[in-house]
Amino acid sequence: MSKRADLTDIHNLELRFGPWIKDLPEDKILRLISITLNYCVVNEEIRIKGYLITKSHLYLVLIYQTDAIDHILGVLSKKMTHGVYTHLGFSYDDQDEKTIHPSDQYSMFTKHSLQDYDLIKLITGKEVKLPFHSPKIAYLKNVLHGNNYCSVQDYAGALGPVIVYTQ
Repeated sequence: MSKRADLTDIHNLELRFGPWIKDLPEDKILRLISITLNYCVVNEEIRIKGYLITKSHLYLVLIYQTDAIDHILGVLSKKMTHGVYTHLGFSYDDQDEKTIHPSDQYSMFTKHSLQDYDLIKLITGKEVKLPFHSPKIAYLKNVLHGNNYCSVQDYAGALGPVIVYTQ
């Protein structure tokens, strides 16, 4: 059975970047992460429902097989490592990956569960309706609509830097 037939699990992830972010300017970090995500969409068959990329975090809502999520996070880490090495002028090849200890598999970030359900709704194109005014929601909407590295752009009809599954 193909991977595509099993794409039923939604994963809400918060990836906190490691200390490597101090070595790159913010625009390089944002572009590196968007290129890495597009690689995973095209080559690893993930479907991104929503994302927000900041200088220090990647908030991600994706559809992928539960038993293969470690694989996709390993690919993300490997591609990010390659991009950082390239930017810094170091050589990096697939041989370097084989020397990484399994406990360092995600050395580029730490994985956490994304539990901000308002953020999840907003980056996946859903409206957050509350019976009262929420300064937090107003702040989130303002930040998200002004961020070019966020899936809110895709749901608003524009084309963002990352391929998003909006259906």
